[in-house]
Amino acid sequence: MVSESVRNFLVMYFSILLPLIFFVIAVMTGANVLILILILVWLIGGFMIVFLPTHPEESS
Repeated sequence: MVSESVRNFLVMYFSILLPLIFFVIAVMTGANVLILILILVWLIGGFMIVFLPTHPEESS
């Protein structure tokens, strides 16, 4: 079993840190505007997944 904190970290990594890294690389390499928009949508979706309470009974 994967512990709750590890799972939360992985969710945060894949939904926020990963698209941030991609966004920085895309900006550095002068990527297409469409790619930047897709990464921003991924980031917004990640923030919603992480920060919206998916389990209301667990909120402290």
